[in-house]
Amino acid sequence: GGVEPHEIVALTFSRAAAGEIFERFVSLLAERAKDDPSCAALLRKVIATQHLSQIGTLDSFLMCIVRSFPLELGLDGGVEIMDDYRAGQELARTSFSILRRTDASARRAFTDAFSLAMNGEDVRSFIGSYRDFVKKWQSLVRANPSESAWGEASSIWGESPTWAATDEKELSRLADDLVGICDSSSWPEFVEWVRNFRSSFDGLKGFAKKFFEMDGFLAGATIAVSFNRKAYSFGGAEARAVRAAIIGVCGFVVRRRLEFARGVYRLISEYEKDYDAKVRGKGLLVFDDVPRLVASLPDDVRLALEYRLDAKIRAWALDEFQDTSREQWAALSPLVEEAKESDGEKSVFIVGDRKQAIYGWRNGDVGIFSREAADSNAYETRKLNETYRSSPAVVEAVNRVFVRGRLRVEFPGWDADEHVSFTNTREGIVPTGRRSAGVQAGLLT
Repeated sequence: GGVEPHEIVALTFSRAAAGEIFERFVSLLAERAKDDPSCAALLRKVIATQHLSQIGTLDSFLMCIVRSFPLELGLDGGVEIMDDYRAGQELARTSFSILRRTDASARRAFTDAFSLAMNGEDVRSFIGSYRDFVKKWQSLVRANPSESAWGEASSIWGESPTWAATDEKELSRLADDLVGICDSSSWPEFVEWVRNFRSSFDGLKGFAKKFFEMDGFLAGATIAVSFNRKAYSFGGAEARAVRAAIIGVCGFVVRRRLEFARGVYRLISEYEKDYDAKVRGKGLLVFDDVPRLVASLPDDVRLALEYRLDAKIRAWALDEFQDTSREQWAALSPLVEEAKESDGEKSVFIVGDRKQAIYGWRNGDVGIFSREAADSNAYETRKLNETYRSSPAVVEAVNRVFVRGRLRVEFPGWDADEHVSFTNTREGIVPTGRRSAGVQAGLLT
């Protein structure tokens, strides 16, 4: 189509897949070159300019941007992706540097934040616990940097519900309201469970277990429960007291978790300040840093950067698009949007399958693919329902699960078409799920 090979950006999620794209591209040209001199000339050009190829992984493409514009990204000197060992060492070093602060108020704020984040848990090794804690929560805080996203009840519910503020004093008052409203010998045990509740639902028993297992516990004027072969009924003020106690117990847990979230944010924010200055600002990065750095550019710098990049790109081809993360899309989407609005001068081609979305654990957002696919003004949509890799038996099993099976019943809005196999001769086996030799059989593809 008149596009130079090095002007095509083709991105996927693994090096192996990127290699496969290039290999299939070259193989296709080689096959056509037998009868088409123009394809032979193009093949020679592709081979000669292979070092300029922009076929690779999404992470590597973003890393090229970072390496090309370190000053614009606020990085000091060279840029390096740390291996797991080096990243762990830098995490530990930053952790210790915070602990060595001489400012008393800063140390006190830090230890208060850690105490709140640990929610009163027994911390036998402060250093080890803190380091593990930071490693667990750092990426999530960076992905959600707004303080209002952490433990603010009004951000969750639009208001601050009173039940989400239940404390020990309120639990004691709720327990007092329960005294004497039931003649069961086990009732005092339930009253004391409410009074002394401290966030654990482990080992629920007695009336507490019954109430939590009831369908429609919060509905109706009365609460009817059977315990030790005897029926009990609570109505009016008694029913309100029982419901208030159970709601209060749940509210106590919510309050503690909101406090925990606030503590996490305060603690990791303190860590991030030091880490950004001592590690990230020096150009020492992990892969998760890369898309966020690109996405966080100031508007004026981003516009200049996009202009320079855009002049080198005439076609986008994005594979496994259903696994694109919010951070990656925040970095890429301005460039892709410009191509979509270029009145045919540039092209965007995306491929994805919602059933194969597997990167939710690293902020992969299948909704990005769904929204792009729904943009009928920008895209011509084609369905790829014929598979060249799977046998008819496997394809039929997928259809039973995703198209005709329980997913359709449980999720009426689920949209999936029947798939077909390219070949009817390939054999395949799909176990039924019955146990065999002590092992639960699964779906083999």
